[in-house]
Amino acid sequence: MTRIWLSLTALVLGGCASVAHTSHGLSRHSLPGSHFGPVAESAADCSAVGGTWEYRETAVRQRCSVPTPDAGKACTDHSECAGLCIAPSEAQAGSRTSGACHHTYNLGFTCLAGVSNGVAETILCVD
Repeated sequence: MTRIWLSLTALVLGGCASVAHTSHGLSRHSLPGSHFGPVAESAADCSAVGGTWEYRETAVRQRCSVPTPDAGKACTDHSECAGLCIAPSEAQAGSRTSGACHHTYNLGFTCLAGVSNGVAETILCVD
């Protein structure tokens, strides 16, 4: 009985964590750190790098949202953006597509699919 309870607890708590649905999709480990922008751990640090200190209803804590200089620019690969190249919401993973440079370095509170070498990646959800 204890084993079943522990398994169920692990499943429930695992569902609360950030989920990266990746086979070859967006990942902090597969892209240079520069694509994720400056790190700010306080409102003062965030303001100093031109960001907005924000709290979203799904977040556990506040985060710094720093705008990218090329937001909305057409792209077919992350290397073409200061942040990440994001696929349109209707793009299917593995399909040829173009995207747009993301408006912030912060990927929190959303599910997005990137574009790499002109192909839509699998979706990454970040909370």
